[in-house]
Amino acid sequence: MRVRIRSTRFGASAAALVTAAWLGFSSNCTLAQSEIIDELLDKLRDKGVLSDDEYQALKKAREEERLEQRAERRRQALKAAQDTEKEEKAKQERELTQREQTYDDLLKEIRPHLSWLLVPLG
Repeated sequence: MRVRIRSTRFGASAAALVTAAWLGFSSNCTLAQSEIIDELLDKLRDKGVLSDDEYQALKKAREEERLEQRAERRRQALKAAQDTEKEEKAKQERELTQREQTYDDLLKEIRPHLSWLLVPLG
């Protein structure tokens, strides 16, 4: 069975929308890809493949996606900074505990040798 696809304005428009959506709304979209997608949308509108309403809707969706991605990157950076701060505090606490233990061990070691200092002088 053969399937014949007819090229129509609706078919081209639908293909353009699907392509733009697939390329433009992925979460792994880089800045270069973003610029390419914006150019693609502009060319599709200029050639009449996208109506002004479709174009505006896609541009608005792109901007919302950019804002969401920016917010997600900020959340990730904040979480990483908080995790690093927690790790640093835990490391400092471990080091302080280790120093205190070393100090206590040192006192236990030298205390018998200094007992004569603790004898009251009458």
